[in-house]
Amino acid sequence: MGVDFGWDKLNHTLAFSALGFCACLGYPASRAARLCWLVALLALGSLIEILQQSVPSRSSEWGDLLADAVGIVCGAVIAAAVVRAAAWGSRPVARPG
Repeated sequence: MGVDFGWDKLNHTLAFSALGFCACLGYPASRAARLCWLVALLALGSLIEILQQSVPSRSSEWGDLLADAVGIVCGAVIAAAVVRAAAWGSRPVARPG
């Protein structure tokens, strides 16, 4: 039993959004590390689709991999916004005078 939002592509997108978000927040200062993790997540999505070909009750779809990629990008964009907002909020306020 798992979480199901009623549409397979939405399930993929949301799951990989969460993974992409966590990967980016795990390495906020290292662009290279974030990029490596995001590529690794796409490789994971690819591996899942490849392995599903050998499971009788499952099917492999390019649309699922595309939904994974969209989710990874969405998670990364949201994480970047959170990091920027946190950095902006921690800047000292200039005092007049």
